[in-house]
Amino acid sequence: MSQDFTKDLIWTELEKYVKKQIDSGLSNDEIQAKIEAIGTGKVVTTVIEQISNDCISSIYENMYERVMAERNKTAKFIIHNEQLWQSGFVASEMMYLIVIESAEAYCKIFDELTDGQKRERQYRYTVLRELHGRACQEFLEILCLLKSGFADGAYARWRSMYELSIVAQFIRQNDETVAKAYYEGSLADEKEYEWAKVAPCFVGKKSVTFRMIQQQCDMATDQWQKQYRLSCKVLHAAPQSTFARLGSPANAKVVAIGHSDYGIATPAINSAITLAIISSFHRFSSIFLSSGDGTVYSYVTTKWLEKIRERYSEIEKNCFNGNDATTY
Repeated sequence: MSQDFTKDLIWTELEKYVKKQIDSGLSNDEIQAKIEAIGTGKVVTTVIEQISNDCISSIYENMYERVMAERNKTAKFIIHNEQLWQSGFVASEMMYLIVIESAEAYCKIFDELTDGQKRERQYRYTVLRELHGRACQEFLEILCLLKSGFADGAYARWRSMYELSIVAQFIRQNDETVAKAYYEGSLADEKEYEWAKVAPCFVGKKSVTFRMIQQQCDMATDQWQKQYRLSCKVLHAAPQSTFARLGSPANAKVVAIGHSDYGIATPAINSAITLAIISSFHRFSSIFLSSGDGTVYSYVTTKWLEKIRERYSEIEKNCFNGNDATTY
């Protein structure tokens, strides 16, 4: 049985107090009456208060030393994780650069359109540009989490990327009215998907949910919806995501409380695919897609996805065949 230092100290203090009273000549009944008058609860509270104050003083005195030691552990893990997954991480970062370059090329083409051509697309262009920018940022957030060994956190963040991709496709396949409603929704305090009610498919609907929008999109295949449902469980306190975490092997004998090099592949691959999808929706203009550069970017993005998938899958297969993981 582990030792309860606080309880032992309380008894020690009580014994000291009783001995002091005995030495002063008080009888057992008088001592008991005195203790009852003081209240054992007060004695306990006083001791605990003193112990906690001493603990705070000790923690404060050693704070930098302990935290720096923990930072060193984290730095060592990140170096290990980077070495293990490096080829995948580098491929993901290159993916980011490819889609950013593609987006910049598309924006330049849009800027060269006539005023009339811009007016025909202004809301869809603006909304898809912002959705794409947000997805790019979230992609980097996911990479940051993966490099630090937080596969579950990265997967929960991917959930947002998936939702952005669904909204982007819905905006792309509808006209300027829907895009304008989405844009103006940012200026009003309304329900999350209220803007979608102007779409022809939702005419007469009292309310619109994400699920309803998802059902209108071709990319919401059974496989992607399954992945999305899993990411929702990861985000919330579901039992499946508590006892079957991405960052913990099935045979894990310890509770993961920090970094883990396990489970990186799935959120890494999913986020790359989703970024490519949102990038394709951002390049919705036929003017861009009909250009030589636009066609090349589309092919390059698709082919680079295969490189990413191959690298992460190969690392996972070669390094985690026995479900071993480095955690801390």
